[in-house]
Amino acid sequence: LQRKIIALKSPAKLQAQSFAKTLVTDAGGEVGVIQYINLPPEEYTSEIFPGGEIRRVSGDLFTLEVPKVQVMQVPDIWIRPTMKVVVIPPSDTVQKVQLIALDCAITGSDIIKSMNLDNRFAMRMETYLEYHPAQGSEQARLETTANLDVWCEIIPPFNFMPKSALESATSGVVGAVMSAMLNVFNNKVAADYQRWSTDSAYRITRKSIVPK
Repeated sequence: LQRKIIALKSPAKLQAQSFAKTLVTDAGGEVGVIQYINLPPEEYTSEIFPGGEIRRVSGDLFTLEVPKVQVMQVPDIWIRPTMKVVVIPPSDTVQKVQLIALDCAITGSDIIKSMNLDNRFAMRMETYLEYHPAQGSEQARLETTANLDVWCEIIPPFNFMPKSALESATSGVVGAVMSAMLNVFNNKVAADYQRWSTDSAYRITRKSIVPK
């Protein structure tokens, strides 16, 4: 990552942080929330990332292919990122999943490819999905925190703006988008857990997704 950042020409740095919380009902036992967030990462693709794909490279390293995203709702302009992600499962003392995106490759429509984006940016994103059991008056909940750093070259017409103003404005936009996406993600995870914990046939189907 550091070598990729150094190779960029006077990049702007964008930063964003986001947080989401969703209440859950923990079924406990073999279908408890802890058992759910310990499932192999490949099991989450179909419901949490419709149209996406998670593949294990080796050990805790995965590739995450994000579903195709239309740019400004224009049918012929689309982008599809693929990230290298290290997944650290929960432990006996830490009840959270850590996802650390170390690199991102971008493919897309012809106009996206012509922009040569892969060689113009670098990124690092850390996401934490954490379970908090019910305690006192507080209900059980899933919390997701995300921290994003992006380094990108400045292309026309944005190169006419002061870098500090561009970084501030763009970071604000990225933060707002990330916040909305994180809320959707967290709600999908919570809803998927409720289905997984109550539907044995669904659990079997999910388990069959993982390569032997």
